[in-house]
Amino acid sequence: MGVHWHQFSDQATTGRFDGEYLQVGLTDVCDRPYEEMRTALREVGYGLYDRR
Repeated sequence: MGVHWHQFSDQATTGRFDGEYLQVGLTDVCDRPYEEMRTALREVGYGLYDRR
């Protein structure tokens, strides 16, 4: 998936203790997947062995 998306779900809407609030997960805080991200990951994943 890459280095940037390092967790499954996003941070809480209140953010972290240091004020950071980013979309860094594959799902939002309500556990709904980000469709654009899911589509992109599938496109890459389905072709991984062919590209290798």
